[in-house]
Amino acid sequence: MKQKNMKNKYKKSELFREIYPLINKRDVLDVGCIEHSINAIKNNPFWVHSFLKDNSNVLGIDILEKEIKVFTSAGYNMKVANAETFNLRKKFDVVFAGELIEHLSNPGLFLQRSKKHLKGDGLLIITTPNTFYAPRMLGYGCKMDDDPIVNGEHTNWYSPSTLTTLLEREGFDILSIKRFDAAALTKPMKTRIKRSFNKTFNKEIKGSLLVIAKVKNYTEVKR
Repeated sequence: MKQKNMKNKYKKSELFREIYPLINKRDVLDVGCIEHSINAIKNNPFWVHSFLKDNSNVLGIDILEKEIKVFTSAGYNMKVANAETFNLRKKFDVVFAGELIEHLSNPGLFLQRSKKHLKGDGLLIITTPNTFYAPRMLGYGCKMDDDPIVNGEHTNWYSPSTLTTLLEREGFDILSIKRFDAAALTKPMKTRIKRSFNKTFNKEIKGSLLVIAKVKNYTEVKR
C-alpha cells in the first residue's frame, strides 16, 4: 500500500498504515471521534481523528457535548450526534468507527445509519478489541471465573465470526478482517514472543480487529 505521503509520525501505527490508502483525500465520517475524554486524547500521540484530519476531509461526531465544543473552538470539524441515530443529510466515501461498536447498546442501529450515509462505492471501517486473542484468554483463565475483566463501558464482545454475522445481517459485505496491534510501538521482548507463537501455531497474536466492509447490492437510499 502506498504511504509515501503519510507523515512519519503516523507510520509507527499499524492501523494508520493499513487505512491510509482508504481514507486519503476522501470524505470521511468519524463516528465516536473523541475517544472517551480530552485527557485520554492529550496522552495519546496517535489519536485517530487527528490522523484523519491531516489526511482526509473529515467530519467527527460524538455524544460528548463539552468536548465537541472545545474542539470546534479549536478549528475541528465536529458535531454532537448519537452513533445510533445520526442523520447528517450527507454521504461519505468512508464511515470510520474506531473502538466504538463494543460500547453500543444497539450496534444494528449504528450500522443502519452508516449504510444510509455511505456513497455507492463507500467503505465502512470498524476497529474493535479482539476479545479472544491468546494473551487475553490467558488472563481470563488466570482469573478462574466466567466473568472476565473488560472495560466497564463495553456491552459486547466481538470475534471475526460474530462481526461477519452482524454486518451481513445489516446489509454489508465483508471485504476483509485483519488483526493489528493497537499500540503504535511494541517492546522487543513482546515482539519476539509473538513471532515465536506465530511461527509455531501459524496464528497472529494481535489485540485488535480491523474490519473493512461495503454496502451489499447497493441501491440509492433516500436521506
